[in-house]
Order: sequence, then structure tokens, then C-alpha cells
Amino acid sequence: MSSTKQVICLALFFVVPIQASAEACVMVVDSDGVQTPTLVYNGGLYTLEPAFEDYNYMLFDACNAWGATIETGCDIYPMMGAIKWNAVATICDGNKVIVYDRRISANIGYEGAQAVIAHELGHHFCNHLSVSSLDTDESHKRELEADRFAGATLRRIGFGRDATLNILPLLGEQPSLSHPARTEREVALLAGWDDPTTGLACLSR
Repeated sequence: MSSTKQVICLALFFVVPIQASAEACVMVVDSDGVQTPTLVYNGGLYTLEPAFEDYNYMLFDACNAWGATIETGCDIYPMMGAIKWNAVATICDGNKVIVYDRRISANIGYEGAQAVIAHELGHHFCNHLSVSSLDTDESHKRELEADRFAGATLRRIGFGRDATLNILPLLGEQPSLSHPARTEREVALLAGWDDPTTGLACLSR
């Protein structure tokens, strides 16, 4: 039988303006009926797989830092995919997902990877995925909220202040239509670490 795959559930794919990166998780089914979660991301299709155990631990540690359990908001699935050296928070087949490109761990180490996972968790905790179409100002606000959440999470887990900045090599120096400049994001990361109560300030607006 042919193994040619076809995308189903295309209704899950949402269109967003150029100001924000477009990503959505769809299910791909092959001719044998096997379904595979696949990320539609920056014009490409990326097959996903369950995350390695260490990334599961990072997610659970981040959730535990806020006293969150599966029943109280940490019903999130960590996945892996070679998504252009990046990570995203998204929804896959109705489930909250964090997709992580494990290749970046070699550059930023364990602490940096924990910050990345915490940042994406922040998008879920702050309900950022409830609206898919954003202008640049709102997109930047949400990224900085997720950065403050990440800094606060690392503080609550027990990482030092400098560890929060291990994520910086991944961040663009100049602002883009979807993300603030690295200097702004550094300020937000450290602000979250310095005052962890700001980590959930996103819920008040």
C-alpha cells in the first residue's frame, strides 16, 4: 500500500497576519490509518514525537513551581520536533502542547532549556493561545509576559538569577514583527526572577 500521507483536520489551521508566526498542530494520516501529530510552522510541516523524559521533567518541575497539577492547569503534552531550532506552545487535536526542538539544548544547556519550557508554559498559563490573530504590540506584550513567567518560574524552581539568561542566545537582537528585541526580553526575564509575583500578572489584564 502507498505510504503517501495526507493532512486531515485542516480546519485546525488558522490564518494569522504576518505580524505573528503562524503555527498549528494538525493530524496527518497515512494510507494505513496511522495518525501522526504534525506542526504547520513557518511554511513547513514538521513531524512531532513525544518528548524525551528529561523534557517531561522540566515541564513538570515548572508546573510544580506554581502548584499546578494535571487537574489544575498542567494538562500539557511535551513534544519534540526539528522546528527550525525553536519552541512553540500550540494546540494539537484539542490538547495543549509544547513543542521543543531538542537540538537547541546543546547550545543553551539544561538551565536554558528549562527557561524555554517555562516560557512556552507561560503562553499556556496566560491563555495567550485563545486569540490567534495579533498585531505587533499585542504580540510583543505576550512574549514579554511569557518571559516574566519564565524568569519567575526559574526562581521558584531554585535556579540562580544568571541561569535565567541562558536562554538569551536564542533570542534575536533586533525586534521582529512578532518578538521584542533581546534587551527588552532580558529585562522581562530578570524582572520575573526578581519579583516572581509578576509571573502571573498576565492574568489580570
